[in-house]
Amino acid sequence: MSKPPRDLFKSIAQVVAILCLAGILAVIAHKGYKDMQALTRESSGKGFGVDLLRHIFRNLAG
Repeated sequence: MSKPPRDLFKSIAQVVAILCLAGILAVIAHKGYKDMQALTRESSGKGFGVDLLRHIFRNLAG
């Protein structure tokens, strides 16, 4: 038996929502990686922790 059209729409909507969520998480991970890379390039060894906390608290809003 085939699924009713409403169930098929729900299944397709779930797949699209999962793909969108995966894309959002990939963008967040990529931005975090690039920010950490730039931060390690700019800060010295002992000042890294302080610079990291400053960067996190300064960018809490996004």
